[in-house]
Amino acid sequence: GIVTAEALVSAGARCVVLASRSGKIKYADQGLGDRLETLLASGTKVVLGQCDTSVEVEVTSLLARVRDDHGPLRAVVHAAGIVADALIPKQDSESIRRVWEPKADGAWFLHSHTMKNDKELSTFIMYSSVASVFGSAGQVNYSSANAYMDELARWRVAQNLPGVSVQWP
Repeated sequence: GIVTAEALVSAGARCVVLASRSGKIKYADQGLGDRLETLLASGTKVVLGQCDTSVEVEVTSLLARVRDDHGPLRAVVHAAGIVADALIPKQDSESIRRVWEPKADGAWFLHSHTMKNDKELSTFIMYSSVASVFGSAGQVNYSSANAYMDELARWRVAQNLPGVSVQWP
């Protein structure tokens, strides 16, 4: 998220909203706090928001707050993800749900609640994984959620909407 925010600021974004389940930058030992401070000092408005993308009402609430407080949305980058590795015999509905909902459902909620309301939206990026193409041992849940986002991006493009799914290695 912070790398994406840095790229957006470098590209001229005037306002960047970073949303996470906690609403905070975690992993201070990785220097993320320092990088956030640099962004805050850049002159770009950087806002931390709280949103669990697996909960539709939280997504709609975040989008409404962003529109009300900062104007029209021009870009969405969906980078949510949870890993719950287990071989197929050990996967259950909870391990599938836990990974699927923030990635796949979150992507759908962002798609469906920006499709009609955000006419100035020119960028819709989802962070996927090459696991959606090649699979990965113990990650059937993660692979399928990423494959869903890849297809959602293709569908958006077919509808003349912006859509990219970045399959990170």
